[in-house]
Amino acid sequence: MKEEIKNKEFIESDKASDNLEYYEPESSINSAAEAVNTKTAPSTDAARVQSGTSPPDYTTGCAATTPLENIPAELKERNQWIPWKSIEKGGRDAKVPFQPDGTPAKTDDPSTWSSFDKCVSVASRFNGLGYVFSADDPYTGIDLDSCFDPETGEISDWAKRWITKLNSYSEISPSGCGVKVWVKAKFPFGNGKNLKLKNQPKIRNKVAGVEAYDHGRYFCVTGKRLAGLSNNPEPRQEELNELYDFFFKADSPGKEPEPDRTSSSSTIERARRYLDRVSGAISGEAGHNQTFKVACILIHGFALGRAESFVLLSEWNKKCRPKWSDKELRYKIISADKKPNERGYLLKSKESEWGELPDYEQEERAAIQEEGAEPEFKFYPLIKGLEPQPDEGWIIHGLLAKRWVMMIFASPGAKKTYAALDIGVAVSQGEYWLNYKTIKSKVLLIDEESGERRVLRRAGDAFRGHGVEQDDNFIGLSFHGFNLLSTKGKEDFFAVIEQAKPDLVIMDVFANFMLGGEENAVKETLPVLHVMRQAAERFNCGILVLHHDNRSGGYRGSSALKGAVDMMLKAESEPDKSLITFTAEKTRDVITKPFDATAHFEPGKFWLSPATMTETAAQAPRKATQRVVGYLSAHGPATIKIIGCGSFRTGDFCDFLASYERPRLQSDAAL
Repeated sequence: MKEEIKNKEFIESDKASDNLEYYEPESSINSAAEAVNTKTAPSTDAARVQSGTSPPDYTTGCAATTPLENIPAELKERNQWIPWKSIEKGGRDAKVPFQPDGTPAKTDDPSTWSSFDKCVSVASRFNGLGYVFSADDPYTGIDLDSCFDPETGEISDWAKRWITKLNSYSEISPSGCGVKVWVKAKFPFGNGKNLKLKNQPKIRNKVAGVEAYDHGRYFCVTGKRLAGLSNNPEPRQEELNELYDFFFKADSPGKEPEPDRTSSSSTIERARRYLDRVSGAISGEAGHNQTFKVACILIHGFALGRAESFVLLSEWNKKCRPKWSDKELRYKIISADKKPNERGYLLKSKESEWGELPDYEQEERAAIQEEGAEPEFKFYPLIKGLEPQPDEGWIIHGLLAKRWVMMIFASPGAKKTYAALDIGVAVSQGEYWLNYKTIKSKVLLIDEESGERRVLRRAGDAFRGHGVEQDDNFIGLSFHGFNLLSTKGKEDFFAVIEQAKPDLVIMDVFANFMLGGEENAVKETLPVLHVMRQAAERFNCGILVLHHDNRSGGYRGSSALKGAVDMMLKAESEPDKSLITFTAEKTRDVITKPFDATAHFEPGKFWLSPATMTETAAQAPRKATQRVVGYLSAHGPATIKIIGCGSFRTGDFCDFLASYERPRLQSDAAL
C-alpha cells in the first residue's frame, strides 16, 4: 500500500455529461487520498500517464465540470444550495454567494437559499455551486487548505491524518489545493473556527490551514470526491471533538508557535525613542485606535517581533489613562502582526522626519460570509406591521422579554447581585419572581465582578432559599475578561452565548465589560450596549445587565444608557434593611409601577418575596403609603372605592396598591 498518491490524473468521464473525475492507475491504497473512482482508465489516459504529460489544470470549480453524481444524495435533497461567482475584491478573488436569479444570497438567511436542481439549472451563469451549513442540519464542514498538490497528487501528512480519521465524504476544493470534508456532528464551540498553519509547506503559494463550521458559512462543492472513503457524510462527533482539541483549544498541540523576529539593540532603542514622542492613549479620546497604531508602528515600521513589541508597548502603556491590561496589549500586537503592510519603513528614515502616527486601518474588522464576500442588507416592508405579530416572548412577564436589554442599577450594598441571582433561580425553575410570572428558561450568568467562589456561595444560598436541589438550567462563567469595545471581546461574547444557548444572560457588572472605556463617553458606552443588543437579537435571548449608581442616586455614566435599553430599574435598599424598592426609570412598550421586595437572609439561605404592606410602611414609607395608613388609622376599615375618593390623589393610591400583592385585592374589597 502506498503512503502517498503519485501521478494522479484528472481524466474525462465516459459519461455523456463530460464531467471530469480523478483516476488512480494503481490499486486502492490505505490512505485518505485515494482515487476518486475505481474504474480502469482508458488506454489513452494510461498512455498519457506513462508519457509524463502533466495533468490538466482544475482550478476552476464551475458546475460544468462538477461530477454531480458524486455529491451525496442527502445533501442534494436539502434546500440549502446557492450558486457562487468569483469576484475581485481588494485585489483578491472572493467567492460571493448568489440566488439563482442573480440577487445576493446570505448564509444566515434561509429565504435566499434554493434547491440543488434549481441551482444546477442556472450553473452556466456562475462559477460553481455551494452548500450552506445551517443550525438546523446535522452537518459540519471541515476545510483543509493547501494540503493537496495537484502536480504530484500528494496529500500533506498533517491533513492525511485527519482525512483518514474522519473517513467521511471528502472532495477536492475549487482551487485544486485543498480538501473539504463533510461530517455529521456539531462544532464544539460557536459556529466554527479557523487556524493558519504557517509552518507547513505552501502549495501554489497558499498558506496551509484548517477551518470548520456548522452554520453561518457555505462550502463550494465540486463533486471531485476522494475514493477509499465513505461516499456520504458520517457521524463523527468524537472525531470532530478531537480535531477541535488538537487545533483550536488554547495551548492545543496543533497550534504552531508564532515565529518571532530578533532585532538588534540599536533598532529596539530607535523604536523606544520613537515612542518617547508619542503621547499615551486616553480613554474616550480614540484610545483604542491610538494604541493599535502604536502596535503597528512597532510591528510594521520597525519590523520588530511580537515579544519585542510587547516589551516596548508595555513601557509606553505607563503613559496611558487608564492603562491597558497585558491581555489587551497582546491582542493589539497580534492584530497588527496579521496586517499585510510594508515592514521596516522606519528603519532608515531620519528621526527629524518622524511626524504624527500614520493612519492604519482600524483593527475592527467587518464580518464576512465567505472568503471576502461583503454582507448584503436585508430590507423588510413596514406594511407587514398590519399582519399579526408574534408575542414579546416574555421571560419575566411585564419586565423582560427575549431580544430585550434590561438594566438594574443600584448603590453598593443594595443587594443587586443577590436580586439578580434570585431572578436567575426563579427563571431557571419557572417560578414566580415576586408577583411576576416567569417562563422556565436557561440562564447564563457572566460574572466579571465577584469571582467563582463568591458566586457559588451566593448561588448556593439562593438555591437553598428556593428549596432547589437540582438545576441544570442556571450556569455561570467568571472573569473571562470580555471587553466589548474590542473585536476579540465581541467575538468571544457572541461565541459563549452561541455555545451556552441561554434564554437569559445576566451580566455583572456593566463597567467591567468595557475595560479601559469611559462610562461618561457616549462613543464608548453606546458600542458596548449595541453589542449587547446585537447578541439579544442574534441569539433570541434577553439580557439583564447590572450597573452602579452615581453619587446623586441616578445611574452612572452617559445619559445615552437610558435610551439604549428596553427596561431600566433602580434598586434601592439600605445595607441594614431587608426592603428593596424597585422603580422603573425607563420602560418600552409596557407600564411598570414601583414594587417592593423583602430580602430574607438565613444561615445558608437567601430569597426575595413580595413585600407586605406592613413591611413597606415600616421600613420605607412613601407619601402615598403614609396617607393610606393615616386614613385607615383615623377612620378604620374602608373599601378601595371609599379610599380612592378620599382626600389624596387617585394616582398616589394606585402607586400604593402597585407596591403590594395586587392579585389579592379585589376592586371593592375592604383593606
